[in-house]
Amino acid sequence: MTGQSLQLKLEALVNKVASVRVIANVELAQEQLEALQVLRNHCLNQALDDAEVRRDPRKLRYKTAQELKYSLVAIVWRRL
Repeated sequence: MTGQSLQLKLEALVNKVASVRVIANVELAQEQLEALQVLRNHCLNQALDDAEVRRDPRKLRYKTAQELKYSLVAIVWRRL
């Protein structure tokens, strides 16, 4: 595999994760959904900086979802 094809595959993976649409089982206002999208983008950036993801880029989706879950739990706990 050439460096260029690896780069293209990594870009495709990042774009795929970045294009995920956030949905919720509860009714949210449009600005709340937009805030979740911003939070998801932040979590994607956090996951891209993760050493485990740098070693194995296939873990990007998992790590992004994990970061989002941690963030949402922190928000919920803050409101209690």
